[in-house]
Parts: sequence; structure tokens; C-alpha cells
Amino acid sequence: FQNKIKKFLFENKINSKIYRFSNILRIVFSNKDIKNKKQRDFFENKMEKNKKNFLHFLKKNNIYYPPNGIIFLPTVITKSQLNYLIKVTSEGLKKYM
Repeated sequence: FQNKIKKFLFENKINSKIYRFSNILRIVFSNKDIKNKKQRDFFENKMEKNKKNFLHFLKKNNIYYPPNGIIFLPTVITKSQLNYLIKVTSEGLKKYM
């Protein structure tokens, strides 16, 4: 998921980054180098409307994106579920970011 989304963001010049630790991920809606939560919030605030539209798009497609932005991928996920997650996330990022 991380590699596909990272590649998608780069290829489509989308102003976002994805960070990962184990099965915990977060999409940051800025391509700035973020050092802490305060910086992240500052840069993301500029994209608030786009972010809300993106989250609504995910929800409409049966993908829950938590309010804190932390994504926990399950340890057991089928290839088709993962492909669906990548497809819908990519579509939303392209449309709203």
C-alpha cells in the first residue's frame, strides 16, 4: 500500500506524503518535510477543504479514514481488498488533492 501510494503521489505530482511504521500509516496532506505535529497541522490546514472532500469520497466508497489520520492496515488482508484500497485512495487523492 505504502509503495503504491507513494509512487502514485510522485507520478501525479500530488502535494502529499505517506509515512509508515510497521502496519501503521499516515497520509500527510503536504509535501513539506514535517518534523512534528504542529508543523503537520500548520501545513495541512491549507488543504482542509480538499482533505474533507477526500475523506468524504473514501467514506462513500466504504473506506473508513479515522479523524486522527492514523491508518492501521490489518495483518490479514486479501489481495483484492488491498487493490481496492489502493484504487479508491488513489482516485480520491487525484480528484481532491
